[in-house]
Amino acid sequence: MHKQTAVLQDEWTSGTIESDLKNYLDADGLRILQQMLVYNPGKRISAKTLLTDVYFSSVDRSKLPAGSLDGTLQLPRL
Repeated sequence: MHKQTAVLQDEWTSGTIESDLKNYLDADGLRILQQMLVYNPGKRISAKTLLTDVYFSSVDRSKLPAGSLDGTLQLPRL
């Protein structure tokens, strides 16, 4: 493992996220953030799964810039 990668991974696993952000995020916010910051991309939460998480259930998707985003991309026909 590359030295810089090992240092970065050690920093992420040190458990400071909870203590640093506990005043800004509730338990669900911390949970979802930790799932997004998983170092191994194969174990990291996908964007599509993220959009279906209960944490985002109160978001009015019709007001998003992409409309009623459901995790699928519809390209315009040329």
